[in-house]
Amino acid sequence: MVSAAPRPRVDPAAFPSLGPGQLRPGREVDAIDGIVPQAVITAREPAHVVDAIAEARAKKLGIVTGGGGTMIHIGAP
Repeated sequence: MVSAAPRPRVDPAAFPSLGPGQLRPGREVDAIDGIVPQAVITAREPAHVVDAIAEARAKKLGIVTGGGGTMIHIGAP
């Protein structure tokens, strides 16, 4: 049996511009095509988006952007 490599953890310290409650672990309700994201960021400022993209790039993580996520189930995966 081969075990998967551990996923890198998102470090809240890497997002100094985020306030309380803006970075949280992904939950089942956040799943996209059956995959639960490692983390969910609620960006309130453009700088938050820039920080999230830079951190994801540095750790070679994929990101999905979306507004309120209310229509994410529509369309092909």
